[in-house]
Amino acid sequence: MSISSQYFEAIADYGGVEGDTNYIAVMKGDVVRLIKKDKEWLTVEKEGYIGKVPKGILIQQENKISSVDMNLQEHAQQNRNREGII
Repeated sequence: MSISSQYFEAIADYGGVEGDTNYIAVMKGDVVRLIKKDKEWLTVEKEGYIGKVPKGILIQQENKISSVDMNLQEHAQQNRNREGII
């Protein structure tokens, strides 16, 4: 199973569904990682928790986060090079 590197930002608050752990609450500005896309819902991971959020609450942030991921990968490679690990 591959790990998604697609990230989405919440453009509005969503409180989830009280008593149903299949849904996850997000606040405007939260960034979450995509797990699965459905017709009306996105299953996402936020701070170690996984749940569904309506598609209309989230906008894709792939380019913004991809550059962060790239910087982290470059930093990790620099550390490996300093430690003599290739």
